[in-house]
Amino acid sequence: MRSKIFKVLWILAAVSGTLMMSSFLTQAVTAVGPKTATGSGVVLPADIAGGRYAEAYKKLELIRFHVIANSDNELDQAMKLRVRDLIVQKMTPEFAKADNLTEARAIAKAHLAEIEAITAQEIKAWGKNYSVSVQLGRYDFPAKTYGELTLPASNYEAVRIVIGQGRGANWWCVLFPPLCFVDVSKSYLPQETAAKQFTDSDKPVYEVKFKILELLGKK
Repeated sequence: MRSKIFKVLWILAAVSGTLMMSSFLTQAVTAVGPKTATGSGVVLPADIAGGRYAEAYKKLELIRFHVIANSDNELDQAMKLRVRDLIVQKMTPEFAKADNLTEARAIAKAHLAEIEAITAQEIKAWGKNYSVSVQLGRYDFPAKTYGELTLPASNYEAVRIVIGQGRGANWWCVLFPPLCFVDVSKSYLPQETAAKQFTDSDKPVYEVKFKILELLGKK
């Protein structure tokens, strides 16, 4: 009988300890990095909540960037990433000039032809003759997390690039406010060399790292 009582007491103590630990962890997680909830359901990290683009995020006045590959084979996916890098490197400084969605939209419209030309030139350098479609429109996007920022699933304005049949895995980020930044960790091979050496069984000839700009609040 006494052993049963001890066993019950031990179980109660274990449960109580687990509940206390759970409460402590919840409080600790909540305390990390003050965030601001907005009417759109977006929770803004402190650096964005007090920054230049806070209102754009609160109202979801964003321009996303969407690149869809021709297919899922390795060459087409590598080509998609290469196109992504070129466009992000070119357009991030341009969109950093915009203070609101109207200005960002004007920048996007002014550069659509240039984006299409860059994409078509890169595809040709890889020895392919895929068609290219570049449009500014509204599209459905799933929820996406960038660091401490989570954007809800919604219908967003976006610059969309469709390569060839557009049946491959896609990639997206945010052009405005500028949340895309590509850091090339290894030099690319010359375009003609990459196109000739890459086969479906090869691994990509370059590596790319994706970062989040941490200084969004600074002009």
